[in-house]
Amino acid sequence: MTPPIQNIERLIGSHHGRQPGPNLIFFAGIHGNEPAGIYALKHILDRLQSDAGSFRGNMYAIAGNIKALKGGSRYIHKDLNRIWYPNSIIPPSERNYVAEYREKIDILKLLVSILDNGQPTYIFDLHTTSSHSMPFISISDTLKNRRIIKSIPVHLILGLEELLDGPMFSFFSEMGLPAILFEAGQHQAMSSVENHVAFIWTMLAKLKCISKKRIPGNNDPFTLLKNIPRGQ
Repeated sequence: MTPPIQNIERLIGSHHGRQPGPNLIFFAGIHGNEPAGIYALKHILDRLQSDAGSFRGNMYAIAGNIKALKGGSRYIHKDLNRIWYPNSIIPPSERNYVAEYREKIDILKLLVSILDNGQPTYIFDLHTTSSHSMPFISISDTLKNRRIIKSIPVHLILGLEELLDGPMFSFFSEMGLPAILFEAGQHQAMSSVENHVAFIWTMLAKLKCISKKRIPGNNDPFTLLKNIPRGQ
């Protein structure tokens, strides 16, 4: 069972390669009761820091709803994953009252500050579910997004953004950035952390930030995703 998050900063951490390459931005904890992605990102960053091997580009790990994460609640006033559309419209009367609008503004300010190197940028939004379920990917159906997820061995759900009001991954897709949502399993299951770790390594290798041979451990993350038991 994954414990709640106690100490967290907006920028969980980052890793910068010796060679130029893409910016991979991983969000976790957009919902405060979904800590698995936070632990997975910390694990990946720790392993990257201890490995002297080459890395191309930049990886950023960003925490979503910090206040809700500390309390272990899905949100404080409004769901942070439902206020990203229409583009950046924040009611003036709620700007200083609704905690999630402040979180959104802080996230956007951080993105502006780090994405100034002119390299291609990819967004990944890590989530978990309240019930036990199979991991899956969801995208806005664009050619850019389809190219990224091609051959990734997890279920694909299309049209999810049409059922949700203002999800973050749809907002970034509308801005022209490739954006992928990944659901790893049940909120508190340790297998969800493991599935997030496998997905992150897979995307780092897919986008050529790291060679598959440089991934620590003896297990191929692609194979781990492929062999996730049905009904998990």
